[in-house]
Amino acid sequence: MKSLRDLVNKMPESKEDLENIVRRYSPNIDEAIKSNPEYKKVLDDLVDDSFDRYSKYIDGKMGKATRAISAAGHAVGYASDAWLATGDIVGSLGGKFLNFLAQIPEKSYSIAYAIKTGNYIDSLQNILEGVVSYLPGLTIADEGLSRIIQKRMIKDVTYKMEKKLGKYQVWHERTAEKNKDHYTDVKDRKDNVIRVNFGDEEELEQAA
Repeated sequence: MKSLRDLVNKMPESKEDLENIVRRYSPNIDEAIKSNPEYKKVLDDLVDDSFDRYSKYIDGKMGKATRAISAAGHAVGYASDAWLATGDIVGSLGGKFLNFLAQIPEKSYSIAYAIKTGNYIDSLQNILEGVVSYLPGLTIADEGLSRIIQKRMIKDVTYKMEKKLGKYQVWHERTAEKNKDHYTDVKDRKDNVIRVNFGDEEELEQAA
């Protein structure tokens, strides 16, 4: 079962998907491959390693049943958020409780995933998003473990490939690069500060 966010922002479901998304995410990688096709083999190897490492936690060990239960719970959660807008507080809280029960298998599995892979931040994110999503109106805050793992694959391949290319950028450098053509003729901060000219000290003493 796909959520609306999956349709808007597609996550990788195959090695080909993962490669294409990484190339869109990192212009540096895409440009390097276009200028030197041999880098395509390097990217393919990294994609194979990452996909083989992580995809089993989406489709294999976690199981389709767990994913289906989680998705069904989210559907009830979204309905509960809608009930809240109509003033049906009892119905909304009841639906939220059902969503809570439906997410327990996935949240429990996220701990096992963290132990197996060492990605404790992913597990913590999944659990914290779940906690926030139980609040009325915030079901959408929980993107689910599968999506977090898929994002991990993208970050993993991008980081390793950019390191090999000597093009790795931290997040704020990547943001600046993407926005460099969007903001032009921007003054330095010191040029935007308004200063009041009170005159020199001697004139101020005379005025006093």
